[in-house]
Amino acid sequence: MIKESIMKIRIGMFCALLGYLTASQAVYAQQVSIFGMFQAKNNTQSMIIGQMEQKLKALGCIVLREGKSFGGQGNYQLQPTNSFFVLTCEQSFLTQKSAQSVITTLNDETHNLVLLEGLDSQTSKLPSTDTGTNRSYIFKLGHYNNISPSQRDLDLAKLNTSAQSVEHHYMTEAFIRVHDAYGMERPDELVVIYYNSADDGQKFRNNNPELMGKIGQFNNDHLTRFSYIAAESNR
Repeated sequence: MIKESIMKIRIGMFCALLGYLTASQAVYAQQVSIFGMFQAKNNTQSMIIGQMEQKLKALGCIVLREGKSFGGQGNYQLQPTNSFFVLTCEQSFLTQKSAQSVITTLNDETHNLVLLEGLDSQTSKLPSTDTGTNRSYIFKLGHYNNISPSQRDLDLAKLNTSAQSVEHHYMTEAFIRVHDAYGMERPDELVVIYYNSADDGQKFRNNNPELMGKIGQFNNDHLTRFSYIAAESNR
């Protein structure tokens, strides 16, 4: 009886370990998203992205978006940047030894480099032909206070429903849960939203003061820190 009990315990432990490993493999099998921004020297942004892209292919990474950034507003202490990119990779970028040469090159050729890495619930849904050209992008960095996560999710769902019901509204392209960071304090999340044009974005903000107030209230209620970074994509 004792031997049988020990055997059952061992089998149970083995099954639990197997389940854990399977779940872990499923998480790491998911593609990883990387957001980067930097200050390019003398309008060399396109050249830097082009050189980086060749090296990224060997690392299993694809450039989804890249272009100009126009500074940030909020309470993250961000250094000036004029360029950004969004990658999707087959595995972690920041922990790969072979990726360190790319980071070193970026540091040598730019200023104020920031890299944020995490799992994204939206990018995998993008069609390969989807283009961000001419869109007005906003990258929102946020750190939650976690006072009431359930209320936060409810408030966010209400906000999104309200926003989608008005003209010139934004769309959410990516929602990245950040698990690693380089060049800045790690935020909890990076949300990528866009308007079809800069004009749409301006009309949305001007025509919906009550909704903009609710967005501000959401930030006050659920975030300890946040910043918005405006951008325009070349692809």
